[in-house]
Amino acid sequence: MKKLLSVLLAGTMLSAALVLPTAAVDQISTGERVDAWAVEPVNRAVQSKLMPQQLVGQDLRENITRAQFAALAVKLYEAMSGQKAVAPSKNPFQDTTDPEVLKAYDLGIVTGLSADTFGADQLITREQAAVMLTNVYKAHGVISKKAYLLWVISQRWDDALNNDTDLTQQQSANILSGVYHTINGSLDTAGAVPFNDHS
Repeated sequence: MKKLLSVLLAGTMLSAALVLPTAAVDQISTGERVDAWAVEPVNRAVQSKLMPQQLVGQDLRENITRAQFAALAVKLYEAMSGQKAVAPSKNPFQDTTDPEVLKAYDLGIVTGLSADTFGADQLITREQAAVMLTNVYKAHGVISKKAYLLWVISQRWDDALNNDTDLTQQQSANILSGVYHTINGSLDTAGAVPFNDHS
């Protein structure tokens, strides 16, 4: 899985930013190499403190390891919760002492490939990434669809407010409330075509 995709996924989950791809290559504010379409959302992820130290200065178009993604998941948890994660004193793994992996383990975000092996240098799979991100939300307590959708809407609305000073806080609260009650915390998936390998 690409490092860029991982940083963008975390940034998108935090800020609900949408962008379209182009082919050029650029550098972002902290020196990472990304495709030109990704500069703005990755910079937003960096500003939101989602960039783990392991990825600083890296080519984010390359694949990402389990340890790097775990560090990214910890940053996402910290940004969402406003709390610093702490590495536990006991390490269950024989193949890594990475403090970010241990923080992710302590939060319940990651598990090992076995009881005592994490596989820090192995490339992450989509399934593993999905589990880690789901576990970030569980660790933060964003379990219900309603809570998650309201959080996404509020993040997007905060962006809109920053660019439109004509709306008052009360007006924005009324709009958010209306949107939330309209969707009632769920999305209609009727007619959605499943992937052939969805199971």
